[in-house]
Amino acid sequence: MSWTVSVIRYHFNEDARETMQEKINRTLVTEANRMAVY
Repeated sequence: MSWTVSVIRYHFNEDARETMQEKINRTLVTEANRMAVY
């Protein structure tokens, strides 16, 4: 999980259209789906 947090922080752009919370939520969903596949 710590790896995911660092990726979010690294890719976050101040000018992005999505908020930090939206990015976190989307990333958590992506990670959950990835774990569900394996």
